[in-house]
Amino acid sequence: HCLLELFDIIPNDISKTKTYKKQILKVEKQIIAKTKDTAKSLFSLHRKILHIKTTCSNLKLLFSKKITVDKERHDIANAIKPSLHVYIPHLQEKGVHINVKEKNTKNINMNFEYFEAAMVPLLDNTLKYILHDSTLHIYFKNSEEGFIINFDMISMAITKEEEEDIMKYGFSGINAKKNQKNGKGIGMTTIKDSLKVNNAKIKFENNVNGRREKRYKNTTYERNIFKII
Repeated sequence: HCLLELFDIIPNDISKTKTYKKQILKVEKQIIAKTKDTAKSLFSLHRKILHIKTTCSNLKLLFSKKITVDKERHDIANAIKPSLHVYIPHLQEKGVHINVKEKNTKNINMNFEYFEAAMVPLLDNTLKYILHDSTLHIYFKNSEEGFIINFDMISMAITKEEEEDIMKYGFSGINAKKNQKNGKGIGMTTIKDSLKVNNAKIKFENNVNGRREKRYKNTTYERNIFKII
């Protein structure tokens, strides 16, 4: 879709312009005339390219009987940033403020490719389900379970009946379906499988405050925390 938007910026009659130099000038004028549309298309294209990159990683994981990966030490706050920076413009478009607390960050021995392959669907789900004009809190903790990366947000409510199914392949929640935000139900499974490569897992705490936080467009939202351990 974002590629088609970029094609719309290039005039259909570009081939009638005789020289390459004049073609460049013509496209340049179109970009200047549509700077906002061009910028939005480039943001979308950036996100789609990251999607393709991580999808390739996950397909490799899916079809390999045994996968061997190299691991290096990465500061976890810095490791999150490349994926997060791609999503920041789209989150801000929804009025979402991003609050990253780098206190307690830690150097972790991991494979960055598969860490990123988990981050992208997690951030994609965040973008889809987080409440407009709210705050995404990302912070780090040490606990008895190990080192935890927390994604703390007000997002679509998850019912008690859905708690056990949310990690299952092909599952989409009631609120996601009602708002036509359900995909193929593979996001959480992809996150789980990618994290396994780094001996990590994902857990979630829903309705943390024990109350429904907000109503927006006839949908209930609550405080949910997704934890990478």
